[in-house]
Amino acid sequence: LTELDLRRVLERATGASLHTAATALRRGYICSRGLRIGVCGSAIIRGGEMEGFREFSSIAIRIPRECRGICADAVDTLCGRPRFGCIILGAPGSGKTTALRDMIRLFSERGYRVGVADERGEISGDGEFDLGSCSDVITGLGKAESAMLLLRGMNPQIIAMDEITQGADADAIREICCCGVELLATAHARNADELRRRSVFAELLDTGTFKYALNIRGAGSARSYELEELHV
Repeated sequence: LTELDLRRVLERATGASLHTAATALRRGYICSRGLRIGVCGSAIIRGGEMEGFREFSSIAIRIPRECRGICADAVDTLCGRPRFGCIILGAPGSGKTTALRDMIRLFSERGYRVGVADERGEISGDGEFDLGSCSDVITGLGKAESAMLLLRGMNPQIIAMDEITQGADADAIREICCCGVELLATAHARNADELRRRSVFAELLDTGTFKYALNIRGAGSARSYELEELHV
């Protein structure tokens, strides 16, 4: 593949407006219709900050899938609990977003009102995936801001978001939990002990924000979903 080939893919993914994706490219990837396209190449640095890429050397296209029912046992268990905030844990590429998508749909089918803070459109696939008839979705806005809009405007019982990474996300989560709303979220970690070593999660776990962790083990057809109760 040549750099021209890579540019053509990125132009196609951004609707012939690659320059409009400059902000997203600072994160090293862009999202298009539910796809996440990772990018490598020669970075442009100005004022000590990355502004984009001068040349492209490779891309990685992550194609989302809908796997229905993979979290049915976990959701059946959580539905019987008075509080059931759940964090989905796994390594990069283990299928955390796929599991989150299935949990949202399953809760929604059981009549729970689920607000989805879908910052990059990956959870809903920009409308391609079934999230259930009781789900309300905001795309294109930061997770923390979306979560607060959903909390104030949509009367959710559950708010779902992908990949908690920043302090602002944790602040929004604390406010949501104080309002009696449950959380579904994902994080990069192999287990709860590893997650606790990350500063953004330490307080959330110590205060009992998440009552359960869904640990994704293995890969492919051998992948399993193990629900673990977390203790403060």
